[in-house]
Amino acid sequence: MRKLQWVVLILVALSSLVWLGVKDAIAPVMRSDVDSPIFTVGDGHYRDALASGSQVLKFGRLFWGIYPGGLAFESAEAATQYLHLHKEELETISSDWSVYRLSGEYQLDTYVKDDQRYIKSSMLVLAESKI
Repeated sequence: MRKLQWVVLILVALSSLVWLGVKDAIAPVMRSDVDSPIFTVGDGHYRDALASGSQVLKFGRLFWGIYPGGLAFESAEAATQYLHLHKEELETISSDWSVYRLSGEYQLDTYVKDDQRYIKSSMLVLAESKI
């Protein structure tokens, strides 16, 4: 019986740790007054989901920074330049990459890690950016 209590205690502790690592991803940031929007890159699944009326979520930092969050760019042009520079690498992951606008504010909702900007919290993908 004592072993069962320890197993249950460990499972509760692990579940709590996982919850703490993903709880911020459940409620995406939605800013109503955005002066400088955030742009990101996404594959063709984003376009398909948006076209079908689904909400698309771009994840922010998860699991205490193990996943840094989605890429963040200050402009659609900067995101497009990233796509051109990393085209071969991205095509090994998926196809039909494009630029999308997110629901956050660039200055408030992004951070720098290893010379790249990432989103801090999960956000909704609002629309594909045509440039």
